Parts: sequence; structure tokens; C-alpha cells
Amino acid sequence: MTLQPITINPRAIVTITDKAGKFVFKKEAEKELLKLLEVQELINQKVEEVKAAIAEAGTSIDENFRGVIGENVRAIYRRYGERFGYDRAAMPEKFLKETKYFKVDSAAVDEYFKITGELPDGIFEKDRSPVISLTVSNEKEKIAD
Repeated sequence: MTLQPITINPRAIVTITDKAGKFVFKKEAEKELLKLLEVQELINQKVEEVKAAIAEAGTSIDENFRGVIGENVRAIYRRYGERFGYDRAAMPEKFLKETKYFKVDSAAVDEYFKITGELPDGIFEKDRSPVISLTVSNEKEKIAD
């Protein structure tokens, strides 16, 4: 397989408005953005392949392989989430810890705000910066130059 260079023009990624006032992509802009997303997908795939190769090489030498540290890059095994699960019916309660937490009922707060025009005492709106997410509507259609 011969790799072809991919040229991306970031200035082509702009939006225009249609007659209804919605923001839409120009065809060229959408094409450039799709190229970027495809490159990102390819890079993510290759990074996962490299991680799997590092893990395979490390565990073939030492079954207790925990990772490797380079000058600028570390590849370390990490575990996420809770360490233990439980079947409450089959275990003593002394190994369980009950925790309680409160969560704001957003629907109730929204309703209160609609009626009063203000938030209830003790409730504040968190600063949540909006983030643009990109999705490709049809994964099967790839850009072909």
C-alpha cells in the first residue's frame, strides 16, 4: 500500500448561512473537515495498534510487564473505574460502605425558574463551556481524491 500525501487547507473550513439563517458548511469546507476527521481516525487507529504491540512485546518478555518509559513518552498500564464489584446477597455487610449524595433535579429547577424567573436559594448554574463535537453522518462515504 502506497501512502498518498493528504493536503488540508484550514482556511477552507468556514461556514456560511443559508436562507433560513442556519449555519451550514460550504462544500469545500465540509470536504476539508472530513479529511481532517479521517486523518484523526487513522491516527487513533495506529496509536491503538502501537499500544497493543507494546503490550504484546512487554508481556512476552515479562508477564508482570507494567509499561515502558522513554525520554518523551510513557506507555504505562492503568486501570480505570472501581477495583471491586459485589454481590450483596453473597457477602458480609462489613465490606460495604454506604454512601449518599445529592443531585440537583434539573427538571424541577427548570420548572421553578420558568415560574419565578430566578433559581432557588442555594442552587447555582455551573459554568459549562460549550464544546463543538464533530460526527460524520455516513461512515461508509470516505473522501476520495
